[in-house]
Amino acid sequence: MVCDQSGLIGKEHFAIDGCKLPTNASKQWSGTHKELRKKSDKLKEAAQKIIDKHLSNDSDKRGGNNIAADQQQTIDTLMKSAKKIDDFLLTNEPRMGQGGRKKEAQRVKEKT
Repeated sequence: MVCDQSGLIGKEHFAIDGCKLPTNASKQWSGTHKELRKKSDKLKEAAQKIIDKHLSNDSDKRGGNNIAADQQQTIDTLMKSAKKIDDFLLTNEPRMGQGGRKKEAQRVKEKT
């Protein structure tokens, strides 16, 4: 409060030397809306590659299309993460920087 009242806090970044604070967010879930949208697209793309590879292998061998349990779990995990990001992007507006810095500030999407 003393730093804020003295005008030492720019409201974008704040650090206390040597102080470790607990958090429920990680760098993996941080970024601008553009960066988070790109991450969501990459997750969906990775899931689709697994599906495409499976379909290609099945059509070459026996024509079935059952995905192995471990592959299905990977696909589900990738799509669940992409959905969390998409939901966050739909419900939150970009947070713009204060003062002379008008570009979008990085946002931390809390893990749920």
